[in-house]
Amino acid sequence: MTGFAQEWNALHNEAAGGGFLLVHNQLGVIALPTNPTDGQTLTLTPNGTGVVIRFKTTPVAANDVKIGGTNIITTANLWAFVLNPGLTTSNQIAATAANQQLLEYAGYGCPGLSTNVVVYSNNRSIYAPLTSFTASTTVTGGSWTAATLKLYVQPGAYYLNGTRVLFTGASSPAITAPASNPRIDLLTVDPSGTVAITTGTEGASPATPSYPSNKLVLAEIYNVVGETGIYDNANQQTGQGYIYNDVRPEVSNGPILSAIPDDILPDATDTRSLGSASYEWLNIYGENVYAKNYYLNGVLTAFKTDGWGDGSDGTVSISTTVTLTRDMYYNTLTVTGTGILITAGYRVFVLNVLTVNTGGLIHNNGGNASGSTGGTGGAGGNLAAGANGGNGGGGGAGSSANQPGNPGTQPSTPAVTKPIGNLTSVAGGSAGQGGTYIYGGGSGAAGGAAGAGSGTPINYPRSLFTAFGLADGSTLLGCSVVSGAGGGGGGGGGTSSINTNGGGGGGGGGAGGNGGFVWIAAFSIVNNGTIQSNGGNGANGGTGGNSGISGGAGGGGGGGGSGGNGGVIVYICSAFSGNTPTTAGGTAGTGGSPGTGASGMTSGSSGNAGVGGALYALQTL
Repeated sequence: MTGFAQEWNALHNEAAGGGFLLVHNQLGVIALPTNPTDGQTLTLTPNGTGVVIRFKTTPVAANDVKIGGTNIITTANLWAFVLNPGLTTSNQIAATAANQQLLEYAGYGCPGLSTNVVVYSNNRSIYAPLTSFTASTTVTGGSWTAATLKLYVQPGAYYLNGTRVLFTGASSPAITAPASNPRIDLLTVDPSGTVAITTGTEGASPATPSYPSNKLVLAEIYNVVGETGIYDNANQQTGQGYIYNDVRPEVSNGPILSAIPDDILPDATDTRSLGSASYEWLNIYGENVYAKNYYLNGVLTAFKTDGWGDGSDGTVSISTTVTLTRDMYYNTLTVTGTGILITAGYRVFVLNVLTVNTGGLIHNNGGNASGSTGGTGGAGGNLAAGANGGNGGGGGAGSSANQPGNPGTQPSTPAVTKPIGNLTSVAGGSAGQGGTYIYGGGSGAAGGAAGAGSGTPINYPRSLFTAFGLADGSTLLGCSVVSGAGGGGGGGGGTSSINTNGGGGGGGGGAGGNGGFVWIAAFSIVNNGTIQSNGGNGANGGTGGNSGISGGAGGGGGGGGSGGNGGVIVYICSAFSGNTPTTAGGTAGTGGSPGTGASGMTSGSSGNAGVGGALYALQTL
């Protein structure tokens, strides 16, 4: 026990458990807003008997207190006198024995060495209970303000969430008496030294409120209807509130877990250790653990500096469009505003935090088809590219000199090597029939067939090691299989008149390109924007040609191209929050309309929408 605690325990018979942060019923406040003049007095009246204290420039008689250079110094001298009234020094003359006993019926505080002295009930003194107390003063502007529904907390020291607080004493806010039923309140103090009341709920058998976080609970207060004062548990009064439980924490009791916040934070980055080389924790359970270095069984596991890269490309904020040309090793990366980062088949490492703000975008999307030309797949770099969308088939030529129209052509669909994305593919739209005029029109070609994969992947990205390479030996793994290529070409129209051509068939629409790889390894990812690898949109089929003016038939419409399939997103992190990345398929193109002429021309059919890709998420230390 410290000397500070011993001083208070020598004066008062208080609640057990230590001599600091003790809670008392506050009786009132003595205010000395001006410095007393020689001979002005303060009268303290415990239990109906007055004790007159005289302020003197030079103390000469019992109960004299020296006037200091300021009212703050004088208040400090007064406080020292009422705490030790039996002592004679250069600043005071000891009180008579009778007055000493009366003064020790109450307790006195001077929070922050102000110009106020707080008077509180000792609840039980070493001589007799305090039954009443009042005060008056002749000091200019001085006053006594009674307050029996406040509590006073004596000085002390405490730790809260690692912060050491030297508390100089303070009064609580006024407690409001219950309206209908008893109520239990909590008296608390926070890391700034602010004393507060947590109000409970009234009830015939009231329950103690939940202890608040980031605050130290000192006492539980039992309040009753009509109360005018708060007394100690051992000195309860009929019809009055009282200190229900003294719950100041003791060192032997350990921490109050309810007062610890959700996050236990160090003073600053890289300043605290959990355990040591000599004393290790046995088990640590948690979803997200943030630290610079990890020791497992005494061995340094520094994944933060290896798996997240070395941060050599620095702290970067992207607000325009940036296309990567190599793997990047950021310290922190923020994509903000309308910023766009196109990964283009390269890896993104972030040593600390990757933040994609609202409106920001990271992608390696497939391109949209244009006319009969298929869209370009998401770009490849150190990782494989997304497959290009197939071109649309050519339309058949219209006939001339009394000949039937020519059929359209069907596009081909290449295979993708060892795809790890979506293995489902769709076909392009079939083309329309050419028209008939004496001689028949050409037939429309079928759309490109659904794509397929070539070879079976072995090293799927299901661990940190396989996720980095995305390869089987020297063969890079592919994304999704090709969506159905472009639509088929429309058939040409027939004719019956010499030197008059039938209309040619419309060309098939190209397919959208597949999304490529997006690969991210970041210690923490906060995605309030968009991370995607979507397929491109398919193009519409071409319109069939019109017949000649002297007769003949129009060409059939071209088939619509299919949408590209979504790509593959691999992300590795210790913590992720925000929007989930997407790998959506592109939209399909519609079939082309037939040309005008005789009869029998038909429209091409629409292609099929692309299929979503694949998302691989690995969460680690």
